[in-house]
Amino acid sequence: TIGETERHLTLLGQPVRIRPKILSYHWRFGDGTSHRTETGRTAHTYRHPGQLTVTLTLTWTADYALGAGTFQPIDDTTTTTSPPRILPVREAQTVVVGEG
Repeated sequence: TIGETERHLTLLGQPVRIRPKILSYHWRFGDGTSHRTETGRTAHTYRHPGQLTVTLTLTWTADYALGAGTFQPIDDTTTTTSPPRILPVREAQTVVVGEG
């Protein structure tokens, strides 16, 4: 999963390993509706055309290990929200094919 690979860093001279974990994805579709999922995948049908602002907020936690020690959970979460994206929504048109 994106953003969930183990990271290595040095903190105050000590090697630290971190395994970030995404707990949930919260999609805001710009039309007053939203959807929270644990997989990141979602589908949405817009009822009206327009230029809509879509954002995604991730809720994270992590496990950490000092040096070669065992991983321990971090008992807290944080969130990261994407920059807003403008989504042009167009109205679908019905097309009749093969009439006759």
